Amino acid sequence: ANLGDETGEMAALAPVGLGAGRTATAISAGSDHTCAVLDDGTVKCWGSNASGQLGQGSTATLGDQPGEMAALAPVGLGAGRTATAISAGSDHTCAVLDDGTVKCWGSNASGQLGQGSTATLGDQPGEMAALAPVDLGAGRTAVTISAGQLHTCALLDDATVKCWGSGANGRLGQDSSATLGDEPGEMAALAPVNLGAGRLGTAVDAGFTHTCAVLDDASVKCWGTGDNGRLGQDSTASLGDEPGEMAALPPVDLALRPSGVAGTITEVGSGAPLGGVWVAALRTSDFSIATGAVADGSGAFAADLVPGTYFLYLIDPVGAHPAGFFGSPTPVTVTVLEGVVTAADPSMVSLRGSVTATVT
Repeated sequence: ANLGDETGEMAALAPVGLGAGRTATAISAGSDHTCAVLDDGTVKCWGSNASGQLGQGSTATLGDQPGEMAALAPVGLGAGRTATAISAGSDHTCAVLDDGTVKCWGSNASGQLGQGSTATLGDQPGEMAALAPVDLGAGRTAVTISAGQLHTCALLDDATVKCWGSGANGRLGQDSSATLGDEPGEMAALAPVNLGAGRLGTAVDAGFTHTCAVLDDASVKCWGTGDNGRLGQDSTASLGDEPGEMAALPPVDLALRPSGVAGTITEVGSGAPLGGVWVAALRTSDFSIATGAVADGSGAFAADLVPGTYFLYLIDPVGAHPAGFFGSPTPVTVTVLEGVVTAADPSMVSLRGSVTATVT
């Protein structure tokens, strides 16, 4: 039964049965299966098991019948081994073990298990006990792991990133679309992803057909399929599948750009800057005040505004210039767009030299 799609179901939702006295420390949901690292370092997976992604040495679906969760056995990670991290992909699962090694099981059509073959593992008796760790390179261990659709990526102990499996669209970050990890010797020869000169990784996440990493300078780089702009490059081009693309890959632009209005207030005729002038931004819909600013000594002002349309009303507190709307007698509508500071340079008429009197 689906749960969470009807009123009251979430309030009544029972916890997953992890076994008597067991709690979870990490969780990962794949396409049709779920895995958890428990408080004793064991791993349990449930759901679809068509490719052995539950690590039970079978293809039986588990968790869809009464009593199956209570009887669910932990995944066989190897004698004396426990897990520190888990990632459920589309049809495969990977875990970082307590010794820093990585083991993956389930579907392996593109070498995403890192075994130098395309054989599915974990769907037959004895396969989990015999499962070899992924070859991460001489002396290398893993810190974190991420399983995508047909590829897998790991952050290693030296802060480099390695990805294996399907290389379609460049998701492995190897400047090619070659599949890696499906032939003998490929894992031992696998080069780290080129994150840029001097750059290292602090986190990695393998998506359906692309990959992203957080770097040591807190920037983000993404590569692989660019459909829908998922690489954050203001384009739909795939990146990482052609020579030189990874070295030239710019970080995702994460800058928070303010929206608002800014400019310089000057005097009509002389062009002299008018410092100290008050600027009120009024919403065009109802003339309510959205925000205000005071021009500095050079006449410059700036005001943050949410996107919309505004009138600017100017007040000279010393009374040397009459108050009024920017553009008066026909007020100028200032349009503010998301992430854009709109330029507006109002001017004010001077009252100096004028005389108001009544002659009788």
